[in-house]
Amino acid sequence: MIIPMAALTRLGYEVKWTGAGCKINSPDGAQLPVQLDQGCPTLPRREGLCILQRVEDHQRHETQMKLAAIRPSLELPKACPEVEAVKRLKSIFPEVPVDLVKEFPGFAEVDMNQVIFNRHHRRKVQRAKTLVVHLFSGDGPKFWMAQDKNGVVIICIELTEGADLRNGHLYGWIEQLARSGKIDILLAGPPCRSVSVCRLRSLEGDDGPQIVRARHGSERFGRTDLTEEELKLVCNDNLLWMRTLWLAVQAYEANKNLEITLEQPQDPEQWKQPSVDVKEKIPGWNDFPSFLAWPETEVMVKKCQLKRVSFHQGALGHQTNKPTTVLTSMKELFDLQGLMSKGSSKVWPSDLDQRMELSSSLASWAPGLKNLLVKGINRVNEQTPALCALTVTEQKQIKEWQLHVSNRHKPFRRDCAVCLEGAGRDRPRASHSTS
Repeated sequence: MIIPMAALTRLGYEVKWTGAGCKINSPDGAQLPVQLDQGCPTLPRREGLCILQRVEDHQRHETQMKLAAIRPSLELPKACPEVEAVKRLKSIFPEVPVDLVKEFPGFAEVDMNQVIFNRHHRRKVQRAKTLVVHLFSGDGPKFWMAQDKNGVVIICIELTEGADLRNGHLYGWIEQLARSGKIDILLAGPPCRSVSVCRLRSLEGDDGPQIVRARHGSERFGRTDLTEEELKLVCNDNLLWMRTLWLAVQAYEANKNLEITLEQPQDPEQWKQPSVDVKEKIPGWNDFPSFLAWPETEVMVKKCQLKRVSFHQGALGHQTNKPTTVLTSMKELFDLQGLMSKGSSKVWPSDLDQRMELSSSLASWAPGLKNLLVKGINRVNEQTPALCALTVTEQKQIKEWQLHVSNRHKPFRRDCAVCLEGAGRDRPRASHSTS
């Protein structure tokens, strides 16, 4: 039997070639008993059969996912939960390419060993009075972790801290929290590097990064002339953006009191005017790429009943003007609409490396914006339980109780006081004979 090495890597196996031979580690880190036979890595038959079964199961799963994305109405035998999720995703976001939409759902069967949060933290999440999920929380999560008090629990998802939203197990776990109605606040600032207005500098003779996507049409998911490195960047950002939108939709459907704040650079069409050179080089020069212009984004805004609030973060303490738009339902941010910086923005250095370093440092949110978000978190946390929406689990439990009572407490329930009382035995009565 021959197992393609590429199929192993798609399953999460790690393959290393060294001068001493070949080493293969399974997704859980265990080293496989590999031996070289005329330069070809081989395994004992039993281990090989197990891995081959996993490869075939994965390929079958991938085929079902693709079929579900191509024809959502198609009935598939023994379809897994991810397949049903792909069907619904395709109905909500019909313009998303098939190869991308099948990557959205996290794993239905989550391996908690691949979720970076330990058991103690997960129990803390379940006991939280107010649960905040903060996607792309930045290099310094200490500010947010300091708010982790008085019943507030904040889950910070950031690649530099080891939490990768591309991890199907981690994302699957967060999806479970969303569908349970447990999430009270969702904060997110997905990467904007592939839609950055700074990429227009390349059209003005700058040696910086090139434009990698269009504003409209199929090329908004990536231009057709990209290098391998640029394509990887675009596909990565496509997945992160769409997973953020899909998580927001799931969380809001389960908890109508969910408060969302999704941050992105303000759409350049609203404030940017390219130079004459740019106008001559690009047909339709004003078609700036922006995630905010995607129809999928508008679908999420309508489903979650969000407002678009545009302002300058420079007016809130950021070192540059940083025109920003937040898609939000947090009322503390509503009054920021139209807020402008009075000072001039920071001058960008001419050296490319210095510009890239500065751009990375400017990704963090302004102190004033973070303080307003903290006020919103505290407000939600201080709300009485009566003001909070019932979770999906709680709604299901109430319906079960109503059905149980209407059926005259049948079948028997151990958590029902009436059932227990009815099943109880009275004290024994002694018989007395009369003489």
